[in-house]
Amino acid sequence: MTVPPRVIPAGTGFTVLYRGKTLLSAVNPVAAGNRLTAALPREERTLYLCVSPLFGYGLESLLETMHPSSAIFCAEAEPALAALTHEIMPKGVTGHSRFLTDDGLEERLRNGRVFRRVVRFDLSGGAALHRARYDRLEETLRSEIIREWSNAATLVKLGRRYALNFMRNLRLLDELPSVAQWPPFDTPSDTPYNTPVYVLGAGPSLDRFFDDHKTSRANGRSNGCPGLIIAVDTALPVLREHGVQADIVTALEAQHWNLRDFIGNQSAAHALTMDMTALPATRSCCVCPVYLFWTPWTRLRIFERLSGLLPLEIPPLGNVGITAYALARQFFPKSRVIPYGLDFSFTVDRYHCRGAPGHIDLLRRQNRFSGVIPAAASLAPGTFTVPDSSGPNNRADAVMRGYRSLFEQIAEKPEPA
Repeated sequence: MTVPPRVIPAGTGFTVLYRGKTLLSAVNPVAAGNRLTAALPREERTLYLCVSPLFGYGLESLLETMHPSSAIFCAEAEPALAALTHEIMPKGVTGHSRFLTDDGLEERLRNGRVFRRVVRFDLSGGAALHRARYDRLEETLRSEIIREWSNAATLVKLGRRYALNFMRNLRLLDELPSVAQWPPFDTPSDTPYNTPVYVLGAGPSLDRFFDDHKTSRANGRSNGCPGLIIAVDTALPVLREHGVQADIVTALEAQHWNLRDFIGNQSAAHALTMDMTALPATRSCCVCPVYLFWTPWTRLRIFERLSGLLPLEIPPLGNVGITAYALARQFFPKSRVIPYGLDFSFTVDRYHCRGAPGHIDLLRRQNRFSGVIPAAASLAPGTFTVPDSSGPNNRADAVMRGYRSLFEQIAEKPEPA
């Protein structure tokens, strides 16, 4: 049985004894906390992540000197220490900070875009009890901020296009059903549906799908491993070259770039799931059944007025591969969802798998002055090396890291009961 934490006097102030260790300085924890917070940068729109605050030594001076647009988020994952913290931390600090159990922080990040950076500091030894969880929390907050500002930049560039496509696609509501009405999607949640679902992106690791499963050109399925295939539109040309037939294709692109992906697939026997903000011409690229969904890319009054008329709503995830994966998790909760080609990174020589339109363009542009390795893009400022199962020296940038973090959050959510 774990002994509850005990508050014991220190030279100046108090410390906490827990699991045989003192979590604060036994000499002068007050001065140690003040020194730590005094060294933190005072910048606008900063989210200070305070890990294991306990008495909150140093937080009062931080509250007094930080910029008004900044905020403090206190995190304590150990239940016994969390209960103690709420008792011993000064009310003036608890009234101006958030805790790990609060639910409003992500909504504030998502809607206000009020923060630009995260500054983490560990205020006690309690941070060592759940260090991996705190690391994930810090990465999640950073990724959320990056994603929201990236979305803001996208709206500046493409917001008018999204709105125009949405208005033009409204006429399709009378003709096309919601994605929730596609036959396998209306399978009751209590009915077993154990067939594996493959979600195929167009990243370099899609090549492994064809290596791992020797495909049959007769039925487009993996020999000995039948499953449902949900593919992004960019992966269509690659699947066609390998004789694989997708069951569902997901399209989000608001511009014309992805129309070429449907060349040669106009009569394919797949279903197309299409966002309301996708280019209207996407619908005419094939004769297959088309099903609609929509993502609220921003706040507009028209969304409230159309409530009840719009198709299934999908959260704005910003990436077609993540959207396809979210669809699979939502509609096939009892199936094993297996992603391929959702890398959120790139190799030195390739952004996409072999045979993808982007890879074909790279080969087509090769000449005496331009090779097949885009070194300028791979070594551009802001890119970095990331560990990845598809390669030891893959590259990524801040946006890709944000997408990867978002994908991991969705993948780690427990399956519906």
